Amino acid sequence: MTHLDEIENNKVYQYAYTLKAHGKSLEEITQELIWQGIDEKYAKTVSGDINKYYVQLTFKTGKRDILFGCMCGIAGMLITIVANNYNTKSNMGYIIAWGIITVGVIKLFRGVVQRTRVVRKIKRYPLK
Repeated sequence: MTHLDEIENNKVYQYAYTLKAHGKSLEEITQELIWQGIDEKYAKTVSGDINKYYVQLTFKTGKRDILFGCMCGIAGMLITIVANNYNTKSNMGYIIAWGIITVGVIKLFRGVVQRTRVVRKIKRYPLK
């Protein structure tokens, strides 16, 4: 494979990923690539590779959101404890900490939902 072939393949993968990011199914991506003049076997390979990459990326994003959510929640609790120990006359610590805790819970929830969706998709449509 020459360097020009690699560039062309990269464009095909970029196009297929764009289709996937816009919510197209594997079959739709494959049909679109075939319509664009790509060999059917190669189009199936590209759409399968894009699906694997997309699933892995979504799984990693979910993991990152879970980690960030936990860190925010812990930081919020620590700020609340420290603020209440040093500033018992004012409730300002609660205002700051509740915002951080809320962001943490939202990110944690989003991460769990993302990872659960990926696991369900993998169980329903195993990666080849």
